[in-house]
Amino acid sequence: MVFWFIPEGGEDRLRLVQPYTPSCYVETQDSSKLDRFLASLSKSPSFVPVGRTHKKDFWTGKDRELYELKVVNLDRAYQEINQLYRKHPDLSYYDCDIPFEQFFGYKHNLFPTSYCRFQYEGENLLDCEALEQTGDTDYPPIPLRTAQLHGEGYLDPRRASLQYLALQMGDATIEWETDNLSDLFHSLNAYLDDWDPDLIWTTGGDSLLMPCLFHLAGRLNIPLRLDREPGVRRKIGLEGRSYVSYGRIVYRDPDYPLWGRWHIDHRNCFLDHESDLDGLIEASRVSRLPVQRMARRSIGTGISSVQMAYVSQRGYPIPWKKSQPEGWKTGMQLITADRGGMTYMPKPGAYENVVELDFVSMYPSIMTNFNISPETIDCACCPDSKLRVPELGYRICEKRKGMISGSLISILEKRIEYKQKMRAAKDPREYKRYKNLQTSLKWLLVCCFGYLGYKNARFGRIEAHESICAISREMLLRTRELCEEKDYSVIHSLVDCVWLQLNGQSHEEIDTLCREIEKETDLPLGIEGYYSWLVFLPSTQHEDLPVPARYFGRFEDGSLKYRGIEIRRGDQAPYVQIVQGEMLEMLSKAETLSAIRAMEADLRALVEEADQRLVERQVDLQDLLLKRKLSRTAEEYKSNAMSATAARQSARIGKNLIGGQDVHFVVVDRKAGNPDERIKIVELLRQETDFDVDFYREQLRRAVGTLLDPIFGKGKFYKV
Repeated sequence: MVFWFIPEGGEDRLRLVQPYTPSCYVETQDSSKLDRFLASLSKSPSFVPVGRTHKKDFWTGKDRELYELKVVNLDRAYQEINQLYRKHPDLSYYDCDIPFEQFFGYKHNLFPTSYCRFQYEGENLLDCEALEQTGDTDYPPIPLRTAQLHGEGYLDPRRASLQYLALQMGDATIEWETDNLSDLFHSLNAYLDDWDPDLIWTTGGDSLLMPCLFHLAGRLNIPLRLDREPGVRRKIGLEGRSYVSYGRIVYRDPDYPLWGRWHIDHRNCFLDHESDLDGLIEASRVSRLPVQRMARRSIGTGISSVQMAYVSQRGYPIPWKKSQPEGWKTGMQLITADRGGMTYMPKPGAYENVVELDFVSMYPSIMTNFNISPETIDCACCPDSKLRVPELGYRICEKRKGMISGSLISILEKRIEYKQKMRAAKDPREYKRYKNLQTSLKWLLVCCFGYLGYKNARFGRIEAHESICAISREMLLRTRELCEEKDYSVIHSLVDCVWLQLNGQSHEEIDTLCREIEKETDLPLGIEGYYSWLVFLPSTQHEDLPVPARYFGRFEDGSLKYRGIEIRRGDQAPYVQIVQGEMLEMLSKAETLSAIRAMEADLRALVEEADQRLVERQVDLQDLLLKRKLSRTAEEYKSNAMSATAARQSARIGKNLIGGQDVHFVVVDRKAGNPDERIKIVELLRQETDFDVDFYREQLRRAVGTLLDPIFGKGKFYKV
């Protein structure tokens, strides 16, 4: 096992090694199957059989007899255990598939970027002890040396080229000519040795730049020192993968991490978009995932690691494959159980004097406060449990603290503390850091609920997922009833939020109401804010049909909140979003609906100017680009929809996109008979390219109508 340390007060980074021989386990009640497995194992150089042992079972807490194996070759072990599994699928496997550096952290209570006390001799790490815990909130920013690597190139199976390369660190920037790649790579290596960054940022590094550099340097037989570790060998490829997540096609770029330092691609890191580097490091510390893996994997991988660490540190072996099937249900039981959170549809329209109450991390709080976990629902140890799930009648364990509640409590408490520090921060940089930290934890908490119902989740169980939804519905019902008993007008409620229209009640009375709701539900409740005015919008397809999450409003402090409108959507032209943003900024100045109506002339002037710019073709084509996510390859499309045409145009220029990847194009003539004349992808745009004025005016009209029709009346404000 190789470790890299940043010594306190030292400039040089320290590389240390420590031997590591972890254990893994197999289980079967059939001795003949075990004998056949051991016979196959004798041909594997990566494992040494140890013998029978006893370990606690996660689901029951009772001892089970397992057969222990020692891993003696970390490099080949995962490949060989997969081969053994394919040959002996009837056995149960434990602690077999977890990356060894991750598993080492579980067993030794270490995590990335932790502050440690360590002893070493030469290059050998003798001992390492973490002086921090994953729940700590007062750790300082990590003293990283960071660099930016910028480049443009081309790579496919037939040819590769590099058009531009620059390395930036601090105030220094080095740009290279690309006509002599040998000199370029030797110079790049020299600067990497001299500057020795801990982290290299790229934009598109995983998808193109890194594979292009490694490929070209390999052809010249020049080892790049992008890695600190010597002798790293890579298979170069551009193939990412597509998968379905919550009904959406998602594309993930190939991985190009570095060894001995970090490489993070802005385009291939969800948490970088949501919470910057601070949030990424926080999620890595909490989940114990290496930073580069956390950057490139889903939030679900992070929460799965949180659960595995909790289970492993309590002496349970971690099952490789999910082994807990869904319990049998009748048709009526399925109808009762298979439901989500509760929603009361709002009546579309504009309201004044509204307060929004929000349960704080409702689903994670239910898991922790009501002990909802896969192993605590209908457990064998509590057949007469008095703790029951509303509606469903599932029993909740009275003897064991659940894995989910145990692993989430510290994250919940940590997020609450970060939010408190964020509100108290005076320095904008400090405010931003704490906001990023709490945002990363928010995503972990949100994902934890969904992961319980995921069919392949290692500790997933649909009954636990259903229990959380049932309790949330019960608590929202109690909340609504309590509010109505006290003469509040409930105008909307959505899963974990309630909107009340005030009838003269003071802020102090709302605070009292919140405490009463908390006592009734045993869940923490906060005030999201007091709205000066709030508009609930109807469906875009059916004007009389309300929708639960499409609204915009102004808080008393002048800030805005909006959901489901064009400025939040990824399929709208940037120009339309910019104009809608300017309108929202103007609306935020109005404290009442009457004040909005009084600014009709100013709003009309803004809209007419925006419309005139389209008519006169004064809008940059880049601001008219539409983004669509492909659901399949160009060959698989049968229709001539815009997305299909964009995929075919991309394929013709050698850019073979697959499901989940984005394509960008401008609508040039949506009524053209030839599909290729209706749109042009961004790569085919030229200075003389025209756009379909009527199409973009219609988009603008809808965006304007979204904001102003509920207040001024439909069709009275903007007509094409």
